[in-house]
Amino acid sequence: MNFILPYSKIPAHPKLLCDIEMAGQRLCQKLKNFDISALDISEYSKRYFGEMLTDLKACIQLRGYILAWALSSLPDQDYLKYCFVDYGGGTGILAILAKELGLGTVIYNDIYKISCQDSQMIADKVGNKADFVVHGDIDNLIQFFNSSKLKCDVIASYDVIEHIYRTEIFLKKLYLLNPGPLTVMMSSGANDLNPRQKRLLTKIHLEREYYDRKPRRGVKPSDCLRAHLTVRREMIKKYLDEISLSLDTAQVEELAKNTRGLIEPDIRLYVDQYLQNGTFPSFPDHPTNTCDPFNGNWAEKLMNPYKLAEVLHLNGFDKVEVLPGYYGDFSNPIKRLLGQVLNILIFTFRKKGIVFSPFFSLYAVKRSK
Repeated sequence: MNFILPYSKIPAHPKLLCDIEMAGQRLCQKLKNFDISALDISEYSKRYFGEMLTDLKACIQLRGYILAWALSSLPDQDYLKYCFVDYGGGTGILAILAKELGLGTVIYNDIYKISCQDSQMIADKVGNKADFVVHGDIDNLIQFFNSSKLKCDVIASYDVIEHIYRTEIFLKKLYLLNPGPLTVMMSSGANDLNPRQKRLLTKIHLEREYYDRKPRRGVKPSDCLRAHLTVRREMIKKYLDEISLSLDTAQVEELAKNTRGLIEPDIRLYVDQYLQNGTFPSFPDHPTNTCDPFNGNWAEKLMNPYKLAEVLHLNGFDKVEVLPGYYGDFSNPIKRLLGQVLNILIFTFRKKGIVFSPFFSLYAVKRSK
């Protein structure tokens, strides 16, 4: 298998794997000489899709792996019968591969409107346009299914759940996408169980929390480039001015520190509770995780995948697994060889091998209402 992650544990579905392999080969040919610079899309999408094209095989292998698990629980491989959602799809490469495979209904979703527009221009150029585009979060997606005649069979994503403001609330709502069977396959590079990943992402957290960033090509215009602590401090001072109250510098600083991981409306509620009781209602439950105070976008939020799996198990899903991720065939020969060695270790040690994994996946199946 050239277009599913090498040496990885994959479902024993020969036809499905063969079909994904063929779809990966076709998509690779379509994208081999793809000129992303020729499209009239945002610099953000050009940068992200351009990075994928530099390691095209690894990019498709990863999505092939996600599709293999996401579709493995379906009763048969009559793909035209099924409805697939690429949640938080970004540039849309997963949805593009799903269309190439031949899934009957492919829905692209993202909270960022520009990504919704850009992804469809990319998909149109490739020839694999999604059947529907849903702009918004999980509530918008649920509303879409409630108002349509469609039922979601599969929802999948890559590098999305670590950015969702209230991850557990999101996971609790997934069962509402279909009163009947539903499969979830959500993969995240924010692997808290991999010491190297944890170290690298913690560094990102600290940079976002304490330092301003310079504008650079390909960054979302909506991203906060200022130190999150500074922004929260200013939000608190502004709110105190609005309600004609004042606190000393030390109190404001403590409030700013303790509201790490909150957006402005929740920051104001936190301040209200402090003003009422004189004590801090709660403290951040992680030593470094931080989010954009304006929109709640977490900076690669580190989470225990087994705790996330428990949320799904308690909210309507019969079968829930945490799967270790694997490395793709990178274009760099040294990285490719190292990835293959690590893949063998991950496969050999099974669940314990997740400490070597570049990502983890939440795989969940709801069989009935």
